[in-house]
Amino acid sequence: MKNKERKLTEKEKKRLEIIMEKRAKLEKDGYICQEKIFSAFHMNVMGTLAMLPYIILMVALFAAMNFSADTNWQSLRMRNYFPSYRLFLAAFIAAFAVLIFLHELIHGICFSRFVPGEWKSIDFGFNAAAFAPYCTCLEPLSKKAYIISALMPTIFLGFLPCIIASFLGNAFVLLLGLGMIFGGAGDFLMVYNLIKIKTKDRDVLFIDHPTEIGSLIFIKEKV
Repeated sequence: MKNKERKLTEKEKKRLEIIMEKRAKLEKDGYICQEKIFSAFHMNVMGTLAMLPYIILMVALFAAMNFSADTNWQSLRMRNYFPSYRLFLAAFIAAFAVLIFLHELIHGICFSRFVPGEWKSIDFGFNAAAFAPYCTCLEPLSKKAYIISALMPTIFLGFLPCIIASFLGNAFVLLLGLGMIFGGAGDFLMVYNLIKIKTKDRDVLFIDHPTEIGSLIFIKEKV
């Protein structure tokens, strides 16, 4: 179900115009366009459920490498760095905010490697309703390129820190990594849905939806 109609920002209107021009050109070339749109509720609930197995796996890895019969929470390297929980909370919020912006930057870097326009085809912004930054690509991407670009931020800022934290016994880094894994829920849910789309004997391209949560899928049967 599509999100309830809302007033578009000037940035969204401009992006919509660009994408619609590209859509018209692709359809003229024989592609059929399908819209895959998610509600914010669906993305939040299903995305969170999709990430739970990964969260459990990372916590289990950390516990297996750092807990034994004589291990307790105080022995983990957290209080050594933060003498109070207030300082810990402030440091966590500050670090997490930086990682959120790095998450979008990694999206942009990956997107730019797969399109002719490079950085000119990348659009950054801030969604006031969701109170979060975003990165979107204005050019069509192959299935492989879209999946790589979608997953890289969570791999580098989520899974990798959790693995490093397990080796270091650092609960602070673990929590940051877990937070970024949850933060990548929307990206993973998008990838889950794209994987289902068959590309054998078909040309398939993907473009981020210009105004909604989702993507435009362009399919053309190979002759």
